Amino acid sequence: MRRRQLSGLVVVLFGCTCWTRFLNYAATSQTFIPTQTRTSRVVQRAMLDLDEKRGPVVDKRFPPPEDVFKYRGPNPKVRRNRRPSGIATEQLSPPKKGGLIPSRGSRVYIRHTGWTVQDGQMFDSSFLRTKEPEMFEVSEVLSAWRAALLEMREGEKTRVWVPASRPTELDWGVYSERGQYPWVFDIELIKVEEDPPYFLIALLVLPIIAGELYIRITGKTPGDALNEYLYGDFLNGV
Repeated sequence: MRRRQLSGLVVVLFGCTCWTRFLNYAATSQTFIPTQTRTSRVVQRAMLDLDEKRGPVVDKRFPPPEDVFKYRGPNPKVRRNRRPSGIATEQLSPPKKGGLIPSRGSRVYIRHTGWTVQDGQMFDSSFLRTKEPEMFEVSEVLSAWRAALLEMREGEKTRVWVPASRPTELDWGVYSERGQYPWVFDIELIKVEEDPPYFLIALLVLPIIAGELYIRITGKTPGDALNEYLYGDFLNGV
């Protein structure tokens, strides 16, 4: 009887040992099974590598100018006419008849899209934010925008090439104070607004204020005071 109990106990212990080893093996084996998070990271990394091999992805809704890939910058004709600062501009469409030219103090309503020249990727566009033109103060925009806007008229569309801020193989020989790489913008000037002539408003308002002060101090209107002077002291003096 004791021998049977001892044999049964040995069998139970052996079974427990085997089961424990099996569980440990299964647990260690699970560490080699990629989880969903790990799998997603691997796939993302593979997709990034694939994108790098394929090259940059160009937004088909906003294709970059052909000169970006053909000349890696403005074409030779536009490049020859660039400014001393390196900014180059070219007219894409003429202005409307009688269109206004903005000044430094003007507000302008424009539509614009910008690309990086090194890969032709669109990095900013007013069309992504609103269907209406965006408003800017000419004095607060990029110097390259300001240089172009001050020569544009309402209705005109211009392409602005902005040089890089430091030497790169994708440059056309000059560098600006903004941007690591050269940029290109298409800008359409929709509307120009000028601030009202405040000095004329002041000329109209100041006499009214002075008249009100005179009435409060003397109790008479300027007209009454003038009549008293003309028909009183002035005539008696004659």
